[in-house]
Amino acid sequence: MKIIDFNHNLDEVIFSKPTTLVIGKFETFHLGHQVLIHQAKKAALAKNHDLIVMLYDLDVFSKPTIFTNEDRIRIATKLGIENLLFFIGDNENYRLSLEEFVKIIKHKYGVKSVFVGSDFKFNKFEGDLEYFSNLIEVEQIKQVKQDNFPVSSSIIKSFLMSSEIDQANSFLGFNYFYSGRVIPGKNFGTLLLKVPTANIKRKNIIQIGNGIYFSYLIFDGKKYPSVTSIYSNDTLSNDGVIHYETYILNFNKNIYGKNVRVELVKFLRFPRKYGNIEALKKAINDDIKEAIKYFSKN
Repeated sequence: MKIIDFNHNLDEVIFSKPTTLVIGKFETFHLGHQVLIHQAKKAALAKNHDLIVMLYDLDVFSKPTIFTNEDRIRIATKLGIENLLFFIGDNENYRLSLEEFVKIIKHKYGVKSVFVGSDFKFNKFEGDLEYFSNLIEVEQIKQVKQDNFPVSSSIIKSFLMSSEIDQANSFLGFNYFYSGRVIPGKNFGTLLLKVPTANIKRKNIIQIGNGIYFSYLIFDGKKYPSVTSIYSNDTLSNDGVIHYETYILNFNKNIYGKNVRVELVKFLRFPRKYGNIEALKKAINDDIKEAIKYFSKN
């Protein structure tokens, strides 16, 4: 994959071959984004154009996001996108007029046609497609619906924050995942419960709703069935911190300090406080039994 940062230097030409450009924020690459990219890819192929997908760099925002830039690149790779153009949200880029922007993409990136979604806007430009179309060929794709709801990153975010992982995955078109490094925890699982878990330190992404989830842990290119607990103030700890712990079925490798990915597949139940350790141990073992049954069928 070719990854390029958008810049204004017209002396440099990145694509000499004609290209089709897809513009979007692409926070999640959800089902609607996938339809937009598919339509653009189909049109580009018919015109013998290269396809470029332009997305906004989320690292410049201080608020938590649904995916990191690294994770979005991973998703884009799986979608078969070969050219990613990151629009960095700096003052210089945000001051661009639509006319200046079109001049740059035509000259520097070889853009002959543009695909946008139904909610397109460029900087403060509120999506006047007729005006945009006077500057370059533009095609707008209608909004995609799922279960009679418009597919959007904001609704996916609300699903994730309320533990509705099944609905989030349905709107994404793939299993939601987060990445991070395995860090030492308080070892309650190993020492007291005899159930070792991987504690994941995530980056600046949104908090997922508390719950026990069937999951996959991806390490070293392999997927391992697992159970993930997202909780705070549980039976053994009242520190108020939200913990992300994953128990991997039939796994005995040392992965402390390693970077892993966790896919949340299905919601099982909400966390509960238990009166004693034995009740907690029974609940965890019951969750593991349910996970074994689930993964044996899926």
